[in-house]
This record gives sequence, C-alpha cells and structure tokens, in this order.
Amino acid sequence: MDVPVPGQRIVEFFIKLKRTPSALHDVADAIRKHDVNIHKGTHFLTPDRRHIVWVFFADVSRETDVHYLASTILALDCVEEASVEDGCVEAFLFPPVLEGSRWLLLDGAALGKISEAVREILGESGRATVLYNAGYAAGWEFTGSIEVLLNPRSIADWLSLLERLFPALGWGRPKFEEMNLSRASGVVVCTNLLETEPYLKRRSSNKICHLFRGYLAGVLSRIAERPMMVSEVCCQAVGDDNCIFEVKPAARHPVILVTDR
Repeated sequence: MDVPVPGQRIVEFFIKLKRTPSALHDVADAIRKHDVNIHKGTHFLTPDRRHIVWVFFADVSRETDVHYLASTILALDCVEEASVEDGCVEAFLFPPVLEGSRWLLLDGAALGKISEAVREILGESGRATVLYNAGYAAGWEFTGSIEVLLNPRSIADWLSLLERLFPALGWGRPKFEEMNLSRASGVVVCTNLLETEPYLKRRSSNKICHLFRGYLAGVLSRIAERPMMVSEVCCQAVGDDNCIFEVKPAARHPVILVTDR
C-alpha cells in the first residue's frame, strides 16, 4: 500500500522481465524518461528462476497516459509482461506467497482483537492455553519447513538464523541468552513483539505473549528433538522494558501436537 498525499496520482506496475544483468536497469531508464517517481516495491525471481518480477507503486502525476508507458515498457526486449493498475492498494501479488507457502498478513491491532476475543470466551487461563498450544504447533511446523529450505547444521546455526528470521517475519527482535538446548534451558530476551503492540499505550494487567511463547517452544522443541516449555517472566505489555522468556524441560508435547503426530 502507498497512501498518496494531495496532488499525487499513485498507480501500481507489474513487470515480468527476462533474467538478464541489465533488465532492471533498462526498465528503470525507460521509467525515468517519463518523469515517473517510484515510491516503493519489490522484485524477486519466479519459482522457475528464469524471470524477474518487479512490482512497485509510483507517483505518475506528471504522466498523463500510464497505459502508454506500460506499452513502452512492454516493447523493451527484456520485458515479457507489463501491466498497470490505478490505486494505492496492492493488486498484483495475491495470494502473498513466501517460498511456496501462502501467508496471511495481520497487524498488531487485529492480533490483539483475536487474543481479547479468546479471553472473553474462555477466560484468561483459557486464552493462555489455546494461544500457547496453537503457537507451539505452528512453530513446530515452521521449523520443519526451514530445516528443508536452509538446512542449519548445528544448534548455534539455528539460533543465529532465528535471530534474523523472527524480525523478518514480524514477530519481534529476540536475543538468545544462556541457551543450552541439550539441557532444555535458556533465556530469550525480546523487544517489540507484535503481541505487545496493542498494549503499549494502555497497559495489560497480565503478561500476554502466549502465541509467541508457544511458537518459540515449538521451534526449540523441534530443533532439540525433545519437548520444552516456555514461560514469560517479563512483558512489555505490563510495563516491563523487555519481554523475557524462560526455557525449561517439558514432560511431553502439547496435546495438539501429539494428536497430529
């Protein structure tokens, strides 16, 4: 999404290019000649790795015929498809896909409403149990996918990778401290967790990162090949400086995972 300011006309371009070294440069040069200002976008390889897809929002206030511009881009030797849509909301990349898996994007406010709805129906302990177990199963599944895609070779590799993956996926910024997964022990310090966002202005009376601590437990349990539990000892939602989680051994996996297996 690219919200316009008064006087701007925002459109979105979709361009599919041949995978050549100068393809992006050639298209950018054609756009420059039409006095179009690119605001934001992304480019990536297609699954067959033979083409580049470039999708971006641009201010075309000075270009009266954007469809002519799209046809000019399409005429370039390096371009196989070129389309343009009026509007500031993403139109071309449905469904959102990452490494072959479809994703749903939720903001912190929506996640907070889901959490509060579960609490209203099941109470505080019910919310903690449901979200923790759901997170555990999701974290377990995610770790299996990452193992296939990236094949980390050691516990240290895993922890280093997770410190990069969790921010990239929008969870927050974790730091693994005093970790000893062979003994199922450790401390994880997190900042800016998505679950805490709705409570940064109106404090919660309870620690609320149940989905993330379950997710973290599922991830670490699969890495270590033994069940673990994660408890939250500090939470930004109640006014603490950071969210701090303690990792301990567990007697068994949650029922949701045991049943699935």
